[in-house]
Amino acid sequence: YYSFKADLIIYGGVHVPKNSFEKEQLLLYVGRLNYDTGLPILLRSLRDNPWKGKVVFCGDGVLKDQASMFGEVVGFRNPIPYLKKAKIVFAGGYLSILEAFAYRCLVIAAYGNPLKRDYFSLSPMVRFIQMVKTSTEVSEKINFSKRKNKFNENKLEQAYQFTKDQSWQKIATIYEEIYKKY
Repeated sequence: YYSFKADLIIYGGVHVPKNSFEKEQLLLYVGRLNYDTGLPILLRSLRDNPWKGKVVFCGDGVLKDQASMFGEVVGFRNPIPYLKKAKIVFAGGYLSILEAFAYRCLVIAAYGNPLKRDYFSLSPMVRFIQMVKTSTEVSEKINFSKRKNKFNENKLEQAYQFTKDQSWQKIATIYEEIYKKY
């Protein structure tokens, strides 16, 4: 897409809490409230198949009014208090995904074009997220994710273990090594 080859790809870092949290029937959206983030797909899903718990949108943007029809829009703020409670996170990007994994949330990520599809599918996180393209797929993934089953529990644990290796200290070390190299 960008006509260059990267020497190294870094997906970001995250602080991983040591304790676990009591989860609620909370569906959390983290990201800009805009058309290119997959949010319209989530909103159509919520319209057709309402979530039976609380929905929180942690972000702001042009789709704020539409989002407020389905849940609470809290603006751009620290998502951690919500991540502690959320069962499912609809994430717009890598850092949101990593934070959701750190707090043992199942992750759904939508794509509406080949670039966004590759953004998710070519990352190592693809093994742990539920990628969707349509509102029907969102509804199916939400319904499946609501169930407590071995598959979901295994995905949560694998994602959590993956995230433990994505620390900010590791990112700092990588940057120091690159700096020394050049």
